[in-house]
Amino acid sequence: MEFAKLVTYEFYYHCLLPKFGNKLHLCFTDTDSFIYHIETPDLFADMTDILGWFDTSNFHENYFLFAATNKRVLGKFKSETGDCLPQEFCGLRSKMYSLLTPSFVKAKGVPKNYVKKNVRHEQYLQVLNTWSSTKCKFRSFRSKRHVLTTREMTKTCLSCIDDKRFLLADAVHSLAYGHYRIPDFGGAR
Repeated sequence: MEFAKLVTYEFYYHCLLPKFGNKLHLCFTDTDSFIYHIETPDLFADMTDILGWFDTSNFHENYFLFAATNKRVLGKFKSETGDCLPQEFCGLRSKMYSLLTPSFVKAKGVPKNYVKKNVRHEQYLQVLNTWSSTKCKFRSFRSKRHVLTTREMTKTCLSCIDDKRFLLADAVHSLAYGHYRIPDFGGAR
């Protein structure tokens, strides 16, 4: 088993689940990252006794949880937003999510500088609530047979249609295709 997965499972089953129980909800997971919604009055106060699991080197230096001891240590978790807690999470599909903070959005396949300048958390919410999508237009360099060209590309920027997951009736939760709980509509899978 891969080291990152092993550490993630251990962290979840031996640290988070015993501490938060049913107040812990998984919002998003990827190979090397995850986002949990934790119902607690003060998350940072709850983190003090499990601080050994975290790299808090990207927290503000005057913050009481700041420590450079675990900086870049393999197996330590690091907050993408530092000590700024997100107010809201909006996940549209794989690698396409937004956290309501001063500035944090991710969109797979779209250049980071385009996303940083043009995409906002409110657009994620609008796409989710209206079941729509947005397009983006940008220029990029391409090389074909050692000849550099500049191409103008138009791609889907934000979309709530996730072709890797089966959306359940509540339109919030989903299952991976092939999951045993997905109803069989008489067709072959």
